[in-house]
Amino acid sequence: MKTFDELILMSDEDKLTYLRGESEKIIQGAPANNQLKLRALQAKCDGIRNKVKDNFVGANRMYYMMQDSLMELNESLKPFRED
Repeated sequence: MKTFDELILMSDEDKLTYLRGESEKIIQGAPANNQLKLRALQAKCDGIRNKVKDNFVGANRMYYMMQDSLMELNESLKPFRED
């Protein structure tokens, strides 16, 4: 993976191409039964990125989307915990 300093020097188009390639490597390296879910998540992130003009706003929306997913997962695991 490139360093932060290397990414800063790249054009926005090159940066996006590079990051898509890295995401694809991660997805392909995941177990087959998780790849479809990861592709769906990547599509959601791409949709957010395409809708906003400000990268910070996009990152913030993705953060809250992931936080909501974690909260849902936490709720679904409650019956399996010993409290």
